[in-house]
Order: sequence, then structure tokens, then C-alpha cells
Amino acid sequence: MFRGVHKVINKSNKKPLTGSWILIHVIFPMLPFLIEGIIRFIILDFSINLHTFSSTTLAASLGLLCLFINQNLLAHNIPLPDENEYEQNGIYGTATLFLAFALTSFILFTIIVLLIAIGEKYNIPPNALSIFEGIVFVFCFFPVFAAVKTQRSYKLRAVI
Repeated sequence: MFRGVHKVINKSNKKPLTGSWILIHVIFPMLPFLIEGIIRFIILDFSINLHTFSSTTLAASLGLLCLFINQNLLAHNIPLPDENEYEQNGIYGTATLFLAFALTSFILFTIIVLLIAIGEKYNIPPNALSIFEGIVFVFCFFPVFAAVKTQRSYKLRAVI
């Protein structure tokens, strides 16, 4: 009745899709930051300056990105855990790094929101605020590059 060879697909043998993993774990958490930046870019007559992108939204988005990757690492299964103890320890260390990145992001978010609120209430010049905004804009590259490197190192897969 049926001609041809039927193949049973084994999920564990599937090749990790870097594109879908990056889409789910990097692009989706960064969407609020990107959407806000695009809206401001259009409203501000297609000009880019420090106020086009919000450091608070970036800090919150980075925190979400780091938590997504932390949870993806902790859910990652190693085929033979007894023989790959070194790799398992590496995964736990990397998950801890992303948890530290997440905490740093949320702390920076809190500091910036606090400085904005204090500045609005007491009319304080935004000197300290611009320092922390600059820290967020520089810091943002570390978790994003670490995320891509982590995916490639551990061959993480997107769980849909």
C-alpha cells in the first residue's frame, strides 16, 4: 500500500537552529526596546540621538534576555551527564553569568528610573542619569554577544 521508506524523526538528533534560537531568546526580549526606538526614530524626523533609544527599556529588555537564556541553559539536557560533568559545570557557570547579567540589568533599570523620578521632582541636572544611561548602552553588548556565543558553544535549541 505505501511505497518508499518511512523515517522516524528523533528529536534529539535534530540540528540546532541558530536562527530560531536567536529569534526566540535574543530578538523577542529586545522587541520593546527596538519598537520604541523605531517609533521615536520616525516621530523625531528620522534622526538618531541619545534620546532615540530609551536606556530604561534597554535595561529591562536585557534583563529579560538574560533570564530567558539562563532558563534555557538550566533546561538543556546533556546526553550522558556522568561522562560530561565538565560540560555540565560549564553550563551551570554560564547560567550563573546570565543570572548576574540579569540582576545587573534590573539594578541599572531601577537606578535610572529612580534618577529620572528624583530629577523630575527636584529639578536636578541629569549628570548622574547620563552616566548610568551610558553604562547601559555600553553594557548591552556583553549579554547579546555572550548569548550568541553560548548558543553556539552548547548547541542550544529553541523550545517552541
